[in-house]
Formats: sequence, C-alpha cells, structure tokens
Amino acid sequence: MRKTITTTILALTALLAVTACNGLTSGGESVTKQEVIDTYASGVHALYSQSLASTRDMDQAISVFLADPNLSTLEAAKRAWLRARDDYGPTEAFRFYSGPIDDDDGPEGLINAWPLDEGYIDYVEGAPDSGIINMVSEYPTIDADLLVSLNEDGGEENVSTGWHAIEFLLWGQDLNATGPGSRPVSDYTTSPQAERRSTYLATASTLLVSHLQGLVNEWAPGNMSNYRASFVSVDEDTALNYIITGAAAN
Repeated sequence: MRKTITTTILALTALLAVTACNGLTSGGESVTKQEVIDTYASGVHALYSQSLASTRDMDQAISVFLADPNLSTLEAAKRAWLRARDDYGPTEAFRFYSGPIDDDDGPEGLINAWPLDEGYIDYVEGAPDSGIINMVSEYPTIDADLLVSLNEDGGEENVSTGWHAIEFLLWGQDLNATGPGSRPVSDYTTSPQAERRSTYLATASTLLVSHLQGLVNEWAPGNMSNYRASFVSVDEDTALNYIITGAAAN
C-alpha cells in the first residue's frame, strides 16, 4: 500500500510537470513549477528511504540465515529479498537524467546491472568450479573492494554486485521451467566453498545497503551540498524536463 501511494504521488507529479511545462493549470488551480519540483524531490527521497528500509530488513534476514543456515532461514531471506526488490522497482523512474543514481559516478551498475552471467559468480551446470567464489588462488580474499572492482569488468554481463547477484546467491541457477532456482542449503554448510559463498553473500548485501544509503543522502532535505539542493534550485524548465524524462523512460 505505501509503495502504491508514493508511486501514485510521483506519477501525478510527472503529470503536473507536463502541465507546468505547458503553462496550463491542474483541476482549475494554478500549479507553480517550483511546487512540482519540490514535491517530486520529496517523493524521490521517500521512495529511496522506503527501499533502503526494506533492504536493511533483507540484510538482517541474510545475516540470520548465514548465522544459522537452514531451509527456514533461507526462505525468510528470499522473502525479504522479494519485498525489498519490490520497493526498489519504482525508483527506476529517477534515471536517465544524470541524477545521483546514474551520473558518471552513480551506483546504478553496482545496484541493478543486468543481465547477469551466473558463472561469473559461482558454479553453474556443467561448470562446477566457475566463478569468483571458486577462484580461490586468483581471489583469495572476498571483500567489498574486490566485488566493486570486478563488477562489469570485461563485459556488462560480468555482474558481481547488486540485486541480481544476491538473487543468484539465494536461489541458485534457474534451471526450472516452471519456477525459480533451488539452491541447496548445503551450499552454505558442507560445500567446499561454503565459507567463501557466505562471505560473498554478506558482502554483496552490505554493499547494496551502502549504495542505497548514498542515494537517500543525495536526496535528503536540509543539506545544501547534496544533489537535491541543486535539483530544486536549477532552472525550473530543466528540472521539469528531468522529471518527465525519468518517468517516460520508466
């Protein structure tokens, strides 16, 4: 419900942006361009904050699973991923205008890169020793710096971080024609690389929280040096075009 409400607000804001750009009125009442811009910025911050909160819940569920790997805790982590991913979806409307998500230094590729070559991360059918997790000699230590450095290294399908990397580590390779993958709990208990796989999953989850926190910070009110401050003070028509561009692309 909360996601639907916030998304509806942003959809209406985009509509008002078109209205304001054309010098029209909404419902017989004047709508200033700055009001539209300010409302949009507040909505963006609300949605990123909502996404961050559910991603923190997912991170906690993953921590519980890794502390006690069993079918119940694995399923709980999967459910938390689904809820968090659902909350992230509406934020896709804030792309394609060089905002903090996808400017030159933006984390979009670290958060949501797709498609993913599953064999880049871990074993897949026919390649039991593939992936970063199994490349112990080449990557003896799995940490945040390593995963960030390897993301999309040598090809956009070489995804090592973000939603889809975590998804693969929870569900495993999708070989089921009628449903998702079914990674066994033993991958995190008795598998030869169980410890490295656990470290990878925990690190990827923590990174996702960190990257989303950065986006929340960039859109937070009351900070005169973040992206929101520049967005609400830029030329009004430019800001309205940004709003429309993101909404249209989504």
